[in-house]
Amino acid sequence: MLQPALVLLTPVPQPLTANAQERLFYERESKAAFANGTQTADITAEQRKLLWADAVIPFRRQNSGHYDTQQVLLPGLGDGASGTRIHLVQQGDPEQRPVTPSGGSPA
Repeated sequence: MLQPALVLLTPVPQPLTANAQERLFYERESKAAFANGTQTADITAEQRKLLWADAVIPFRRQNSGHYDTQQVLLPGLGDGASGTRIHLVQQGDPEQRPVTPSGGSPA
C-alpha cells in the first residue's frame, strides 16, 4: 500500500525594502513610483500602451440606419439576442451609416 507523501509548506518570505523592517508592497510602491516620476521608462511605456487597450464594444449607433424614427430596432436585426445584447452589431448586419463630423449620420 502506498503511503501519501508528506509535503511541508513553508511560508514564502515577503521581500523587504531597503529599510529591512518594512515589507515591500508591489502595488503600492508601483503607484508611488508612477506618481513621483521615478518609475523606469520601460514600465511607463508599457503602461501608456495599455491605457487605450480596452476592446471597443460594437454598439449600434443611434442614427446608423439600424433604428426607425422612434428608435426601435428594425425588423430582422438583433435576431436571437435579447436584453442589451440586441444593441450590439452582429455578423451579417447591414453596414452602419458613417458618422459625420457634427456627430450625426448623413441623411
